[in-house]
Amino acid sequence: MPGALEYVGLAAGLAPFLFRLARAETRTVDGVVVAVHFRDWVALGGGALALAVGLLALARVRRLARRQRGLAVAIAVGVLGLGVVQVLRGVGTIGGPSVGARAAVTVPTPPPPPPDPVAGCAAGDGAACAQLGLAAVDRADWSDARARFTAGCELKHGPACKALGVLYQHGDGVDANPVKAGTLYAQACDLGERQGCHLLGGLRAAGLGVAQDLVGAAGMFRRACEQGYNPSCYELALLFDRGAGIARDDARAFALYAQTCEAKDARGCRNAAVMLDAGRGVAVDAARALTMLDRACELEHGQACGELGDLYAAGTGVTKDGVRARGYFERACTLTYGEGCNKLGGMAERGDGEPVDLAKADQRYAQACDLGAGYGCANLARRRGGLPAQRDLYQRGCELGARGVCVDLGMAAYQGKALPKDLVAALALFERGCDLGDPVACRNAAIQYFRGEGVARDRDRSHARFVQACAGGDAPSCKDAPSCKELQ
Repeated sequence: MPGALEYVGLAAGLAPFLFRLARAETRTVDGVVVAVHFRDWVALGGGALALAVGLLALARVRRLARRQRGLAVAIAVGVLGLGVVQVLRGVGTIGGPSVGARAAVTVPTPPPPPPDPVAGCAAGDGAACAQLGLAAVDRADWSDARARFTAGCELKHGPACKALGVLYQHGDGVDANPVKAGTLYAQACDLGERQGCHLLGGLRAAGLGVAQDLVGAAGMFRRACEQGYNPSCYELALLFDRGAGIARDDARAFALYAQTCEAKDARGCRNAAVMLDAGRGVAVDAARALTMLDRACELEHGQACGELGDLYAAGTGVTKDGVRARGYFERACTLTYGEGCNKLGGMAERGDGEPVDLAKADQRYAQACDLGAGYGCANLARRRGGLPAQRDLYQRGCELGARGVCVDLGMAAYQGKALPKDLVAALALFERGCDLGDPVACRNAAIQYFRGEGVARDRDRSHARFVQACAGGDAPSCKDAPSCKELQ
């Protein structure tokens, strides 16, 4: 009977038939294998062990009784044979790649042909109809686009309904019809198209095609936001921030701004930074505010870049650094934020960190004015000689939102010095400045209403403007607001 040694040899010789650890390297010429380097390490190891065991088994045969020798020799020879076979398998002589064979070529399976959208749309695939509609939009073939989107929408495909609504909202190939656009957006929203919800919210917020409905707009923005549409999250944050259509909730507004910032919405980053700096809805955190403002600038928010420039120019919360300030102003100006160009004009005019260059200053002021920065218009007007010659340029600055320019221009018209005296024009300028949030403009308008200068006397209007000026921090108006006694 075989002993333990023989069983080990048999196992070593048979195991490589069950397990394999092979590596093959071939060199081919014109698709023919001309050199092979093959190793199966399990077969080599098992074969070597089987050979060793077979030789030991043969050596033990002489010590056995004569009647046992025949079986022992047969087992030993069998183990040796298995060892030889496994060694030959291990070096590739048996079962390995052969020289002169054609190399195996793996031919990739060609991808299936793309589906035919025309056939798909005809077969009732709404997505295929929408695909055809988008292709028609690219060709500016509005008639075909409308037909394709209509077909897709009738097949209950939400994106097709939304796209058809866009055509009607903007009047692309059809008469503009915001009412129909709103109906289509609602249909798209109900079909799960989140952008349809967002666009319907925009119509309701603006009162396009329907009466303005901020409550309904908030509902649509909330619905799209909950489906992960970040532009709607930003619009919802604005409503929470302003208390428009929903109760003001600074904490919710900040959370939504921060969420949209994470989604790389520069507006959310900038607004979150403002709230962090003021401590609205979140604890004051100047360092985090600076980080978020910088992120907004990196995401190409021009105003954020300009505000960073202001911080470094004044050294507010950061080390004062004119070079960094200029860099931020230049980036803001490049991003078409006019006030950044205006600040660059001021630096060139003052020689702030650079030689005085009045031509460059004028060029920057003009660029700022063209980009809608009212103070750029005013600075350019001042450089060109001021009032009265540059009245139109000052007026443009006021109209573009430079509230201090409105006050200065109003005072010139009220006093009749740099401009002809014109109380009606003065009041209009003060009203404009007050609407822009300038408390001095509100006080001046209040005085004119109280005295009836350039307008019929109106004590109620006067009182309202005094209250507004007082709320804006104008101390004299706080005395006048209760009774206006000092003006009687």
